[in-house]
Amino acid sequence: MNIVLIASLIFIAQTFLAFFQVRYYQHHMNKVSTKYAGKIGFHLYSEMERLKFRSSAVAILVVNEKQVVHECQILTGKTVFAKFKTFTDYQQKELSEILTELTNKQKNSIQEKAVIKTVNSCLKAL
Repeated sequence: MNIVLIASLIFIAQTFLAFFQVRYYQHHMNKVSTKYAGKIGFHLYSEMERLKFRSSAVAILVVNEKQVVHECQILTGKTVFAKFKTFTDYQQKELSEILTELTNKQKNSIQEKAVIKTVNSCLKAL
């Protein structure tokens, strides 16, 4: 009986914390989208990369019509305490340049895998 009670409490806690994580993601996406709301020619893309039983990464790219990254933010972590951080390595670079650079690497981090996924979705959409 105690095991069922403990498992139920863990499930409820996990659901509660996941709710806050989704709210944080939505709030941050709204913040970024309102920043570029009146500007013409900017597109917002976001993708997620997840490893089994390890951390995950979410990449947000703001790209202009010339396929140049204007803003890049990445959230990495296992918990709800993870926050988006500005990633300046790819700002002001073309999407094809970023994709070439990352695909030529031997091993990519989870953040880089999320960026690759986001760049691929950008290129498909544009």
